[in-house]
Amino acid sequence: MLMRPGDKWVLSIPSNLAYGDRGSGSKIPGGAALVFELELISVRAASWRDWLTPNVGLCVCFLAYKLYSLLGGGGASPESKAFDEKFLAENALKEGVVTLASGLQYKVLRAGGGDRHPLPNSPCDCHYEGRCAADYPGGKKFDSSYDRGSPTTFAPNQVIKGWTEALQLMREGDKWELFIPSELAYGERGSGGKIPPGAALNFEIEILKVKASSGFNVFGFDMSDPKTLGLLFLGLFMVWNALSGGGGDGAKGPKVTLDQASDPSNPRVYFDMAIDDEAKGRIEMELFAEVCPKTAENFRCLCTGEKGTGKRGKPLHFAGSSFHRVIPAFMCQGGDFTDGNGRGGESIYGETFEDEWDNGYICHSEPMLLSMANAGPDTNGSQFFLTTRATPHLDGKHVVFGRVVDGKEVVREIETCGSGGGHPRKRITIASCGEIEVAGHSKAD
Repeated sequence: MLMRPGDKWVLSIPSNLAYGDRGSGSKIPGGAALVFELELISVRAASWRDWLTPNVGLCVCFLAYKLYSLLGGGGASPESKAFDEKFLAENALKEGVVTLASGLQYKVLRAGGGDRHPLPNSPCDCHYEGRCAADYPGGKKFDSSYDRGSPTTFAPNQVIKGWTEALQLMREGDKWELFIPSELAYGERGSGGKIPPGAALNFEIEILKVKASSGFNVFGFDMSDPKTLGLLFLGLFMVWNALSGGGGDGAKGPKVTLDQASDPSNPRVYFDMAIDDEAKGRIEMELFAEVCPKTAENFRCLCTGEKGTGKRGKPLHFAGSSFHRVIPAFMCQGGDFTDGNGRGGESIYGETFEDEWDNGYICHSEPMLLSMANAGPDTNGSQFFLTTRATPHLDGKHVVFGRVVDGKEVVREIETCGSGGGHPRKRITIASCGEIEVAGHSKAD
């Protein structure tokens, strides 16, 4: 609405004005800021048909609801609001309960062991039961697929906000207990006669199966409309260019599989992790020294600290540094031992070194891969990230040089401390680190 015909602008859009914490498919991760180059070619007069859209109907319903509220309809009583606030505050202190930045609380009742997350539009077969916080625990249920004797199928983008956020963090086979504040549930309107206005809710939910997305309706858009398809492909092309720096893949050489990269003689290193100064266990990693010898050696030496002090006057050592960026269902990033905020770091070769593609490249094809963070082509330093899901949009732009071989549960616990914006809710530190002696490779520390 600010542009004029003929204008060409570059838009930098923060996450909360784009796809937010949910992201969009595999190409736009949760919490991502976007950059668009947008040119307004012409403005045409609108016909009355342009106004007859589903969005207009939604706006009319919303305005009617707000008017109803202003005139005294609906709304939670002060007593029920006070009860729910007290319930959620006390529940957050219970063992095993994790509180996310949105206010959503969850407790893992059973880990399914799979690595498949639902996308926003992935249909999921689920069993669940729900009750109001006032009826927790064990009180009256307002809905239960268990009682009906059959699971229900829906996608994360078709349900209340609390479920949308939780389902995309869960994996096939997981069973969680959710505690959802009113603003992430049905809000001040409630739902029928079973869920009063302003009610906090409790659910037990398990994902039985994650299915492939249907193809006709994506994120609420009618994909049978040619105009929608055209705009979607244009948007994806612009976003792909923005995420890739406007060019193609930087990778050269053949694609290398994980089986080809892995070898018993590859060096192994470890992190002993702590969360809020509480020891959480060890992460052991294999480094793909044959495919990425320079990158692997940089990481190995930063684990042992054998190179002493760097050019910036800080020890070239991961010990004591933190994971400064953690996004659930995406990745955990660390390695900035100079500044601690994602703006620093230093390689053993100097400030930065080039991307290592000569022997081929490894795809970000699964969780628990070790990859270099960078600020563009050939800007590798000391920062790295561990994937917590497949991230194919990073292929050819970030060098995969290792993988987690033991301690995956520690990585998953670190993941739960993250947020959609990436800022960890707890301090995650590498308490100690070093190299593990393996056959064919001597221990250096």
